[in-house]
Amino acid sequence: MYQVGERIIYGGSGVCEVRAVGPLESVGGDRLYYTLVPLYGSGVIYAPVDGPVFHRPLLTPQELHGLLEQFSEIPAEPLVEHSLTALKDHYVSVLKSHDCQALVGLIKGAYEKSQRAIQHGKHPGALDQRYLKSAQDLLHGEIAAVLGIPLDEVPAYIRSIAEKGLK
Repeated sequence: MYQVGERIIYGGSGVCEVRAVGPLESVGGDRLYYTLVPLYGSGVIYAPVDGPVFHRPLLTPQELHGLLEQFSEIPAEPLVEHSLTALKDHYVSVLKSHDCQALVGLIKGAYEKSQRAIQHGKHPGALDQRYLKSAQDLLHGEIAAVLGIPLDEVPAYIRSIAEKGLK
């Protein structure tokens, strides 16, 4: 069970801080709930401790640095699904996995796919752009929270790490 003050990844909300753990007065009973506040969003989430929504602790600083050091080596996903439904299902499964390496691969793949569309005089696909942003929001939020840096500084930080890895 998470403790008050801990930061966790919670479903599609990304990084949340645990503000309280205990039964909810409005619901009654003995079931325990987390009171979560998204770091990069608004509102409050009341989540059953034993609920079905994915949650995990944040990466440790060591795990994050390992991920960032491998960033340039993580291959871009090819993203050549034959239908929009299949592509959407794939994007959703990667996002729901909350696997940081898979998120990096999805981000790289969706970015490359968008760049190819632009090079051919086309607009990037709306579906690709939506899930690219969702993946970036999840990954960048976790990186910012673990490193204690502002969210808007994460892309430059990633670039600086990737450039060091190329030298």
